[in-house]
Formats: sequence, structure tokens, C-alpha cells
Amino acid sequence: MRSIDGFRGDCDIRVWLCQIAKNSYLSYLKKSGRIDDIEYSDLLNFADPEGTVEERFIRHDEAVRVQKMLHDIPDPYKEVFMWRVFAELSFKQIGQIFNKSENWACVTYHRARVKIKERWEATNGEK
Repeated sequence: MRSIDGFRGDCDIRVWLCQIAKNSYLSYLKKSGRIDDIEYSDLLNFADPEGTVEERFIRHDEAVRVQKMLHDIPDPYKEVFMWRVFAELSFKQIGQIFNKSENWACVTYHRARVKIKERWEATNGEK
């Protein structure tokens, strides 16, 4: 926190803080003799297939925000979106659940995505 004045704002502050924590931990390991000098390129060889901690944190945060937005979306859009994304059902299966056509499920899902995208852009100031 002593370096907060050095935050330029070109990324999410959480990413910046995670990077500082990672670098502090690596410095600690190096000073305690638990590791030798490590080049950043060496660390990339051990990269997590799901991304860095920062990337996973951001994805999780964004997923939580989308789930909160889902609560504001009326049915059947919310239900169709959840069946498609979380249960990974086909449009045919979703249509059967609602006694509707496969096309209805597809159109309803895409309208739900548009509603979520509009809310996302409104809350993030994007266009």
C-alpha cells in the first residue's frame, strides 16, 4: 500500500495488487534460499492452463457479476440462458422443457445474451 501512488490505472487495481503480492512472494522465496534466481520466462513454462491467478480472479469476478445481472432478467430469458450456459443443454432440449420449438429456445437464448450484454455495458460504461 506504500506504493499506491505509483498505480497508473492502466489495469484493474486487483490485478496490480496480485502482481505485487506475487513479486513479493518470489522475493521472499529468493531471500530465504528456497529458490534460485528465477527469470519470468521460466515461470511461463509452469503456467497454469487456466491462466494466471490474476486472470482467474478477474474471470471469477466477471462471472459473479453476470450471475447478479441474471436476477434482473425476466423469465423465460433467465431460465433459458441458465439451462444453456450452466446445464449445457442443447436448444432442442431447452425447447422440450418449455414445450416450445428448438428455434424458440435459440432466439430466446440470444435475446437473453443481448439483455446481459446491455446491462454489462451500462454498468461498465462501455459502448
